[in-house]
Amino acid sequence: MSGAVLEASVINELRELMGDAFDTLIERFESQSGQYVQSIAAGIAEGNATKIAQAAHPLKSSSKQMGAVKLSELARIIETEAKEKQ
Repeated sequence: MSGAVLEASVINELRELMGDAFDTLIERFESQSGQYVQSIAAGIAEGNATKIAQAAHPLKSSSKQMGAVKLSELARIIETEAKEKQ
């Protein structure tokens, strides 16, 4: 796993492309990420590997798009492990 937590070049590019809408994008990412994490936690509590994988997948993708490389990598690992348990 990489040591980088955030990829500054991705964040800077998004900030430049989105302009004033960047803050809204960040807020939406935070909200959705929290929902995915809650779904993962619920899936773990229920022993539901499908639910875990279904929540980890979009968390992995959206995190990568936002430059949150560590979170994306962790979500990838969770998704992979959950799929192996299905």
